[in-house]
Amino acid sequence: MLGALVGGWAAAFFAAAALLWSPAIAAGWSTLSSVWLTGCFHEDGLADSFDGFGGGWGKIQILRIMKDSRIGTYALVGMLLVLHIKMHALEAITGMYGVEGTVRALVVAHTVSRWTALPLIYWCNYLQDEEDAKRGLYNHFADSKLLLTLPRMLLGTVVAVTVPFYLLSNVQAMAVCLTVGFVTVAAAMYSNAILGGVMGDYLGATISIAELLVYATLCAEWSRLDSLESCKPLLVLTGVAALPIIYSRRIVDFKGAC
Repeated sequence: MLGALVGGWAAAFFAAAALLWSPAIAAGWSTLSSVWLTGCFHEDGLADSFDGFGGGWGKIQILRIMKDSRIGTYALVGMLLVLHIKMHALEAITGMYGVEGTVRALVVAHTVSRWTALPLIYWCNYLQDEEDAKRGLYNHFADSKLLLTLPRMLLGTVVAVTVPFYLLSNVQAMAVCLTVGFVTVAAAMYSNAILGGVMGDYLGATISIAELLVYATLCAEWSRLDSLESCKPLLVLTGVAALPIIYSRRIVDFKGAC
């Protein structure tokens, strides 16, 4: 429900800004309103994850980099690209479905992306770090894991599924749910292989990436994939995106065998 409220806030700003400015500028105002409301909470986690996983070569080094409050090259470039893609995706959605379509997309994306934290906390080991500057809040998530029972997670799942099917077409809602599900599984596999669990920054990064991919899914021109030949670039991209997970698993398996 919190995601729906944040999405509604961002959607209200987008609708108001779209009365005076272009969709691209309205997307900027909407994004600014959401990061102001949340205090850049998830974006901060994404930036730290860019630096940690980009510059670290092992669990200890990755966690040490992620604790550093300074922004590195990976975080700077990564965040610029993510925000750039997000603005253009919202602009594209407006061009395809109008302002109302973008308003719906914002509410859906903020709702379903935050659902990813539920299964990651429930099924993955939560890493606590007493030296982290944000330990007071992030370590609270680990304590909250005791309160995240299966019925409560199922309730959150029902809400996360109901919102897209209520606001979008059935095909769009199914595509969104599959996208978020894929992101969640991939995030769990990758973090378990590299870190042996998840942490607060990683949860925020997963939420941010899931939100971005929801926009990308909604503005994608799927009609172009009308043949197996046209699908080849997408299949190659999927394989390349899976390489970090496959490679990290092999490293862990090799070390375990030794």
